[in-house]
Amino acid sequence: MAGALELAQELIRRRSVTPEDGGCQDFIAARLAAAGFKCEPMRFGEVSNLWARRGTARLLLCFAGHTDVVPTGPLAEWHSDPFTPTLRDGKLYGRGAADMKSSIAAFVVAAEAFVRERSAHGGSIAFLGILPIVHTGVFIDGLVPSEDLSSGTVEAVAVDGGSSAVRTMGGTQLASAPDPDSWAVTAYVQAADYY
Repeated sequence: MAGALELAQELIRRRSVTPEDGGCQDFIAARLAAAGFKCEPMRFGEVSNLWARRGTARLLLCFAGHTDVVPTGPLAEWHSDPFTPTLRDGKLYGRGAADMKSSIAAFVVAAEAFVRERSAHGGSIAFLGILPIVHTGVFIDGLVPSEDLSSGTVEAVAVDGGSSAVRTMGGTQLASAPDPDSWAVTAYVQAADYY
């Protein structure tokens, strides 16, 4: 299974310019399904979203983020093709590398690692892939299946929209860090301690 860097590179290759998904959510769903997640595509008009959940018990830790990117702007201003992931000076370049395909990759790899090491974990883990986050104007309401929201099973939502913001429900903060690698490690370690 590819690590976070390789997964981020694969996602960057996918031209998911709003409102297109470029196959990102299907690709993520296949990885998460292999780790035991039940994946449910959700469509709102022309907008596709992905809800993936492993387990049915409380508490629920949900990683949420968007898989779309904004247009590239003038290609002449890029040092490399924006949809060809490029490593240069120890940094990953490409459309979505910073916001937020690297974070999505870290979420997926952290969830896979957690499940591998704790296959009989308590609680549940979920992934919410939103497309496009800036155009829908919604965060959780209307995107998380109503039975999960109304039953109060969503306890914590870890999101990174480029600013490392964390939104919580139930007063529990589980993950916050300034970069994708730290996000994955922090979320994994704190979830492992809880579950």
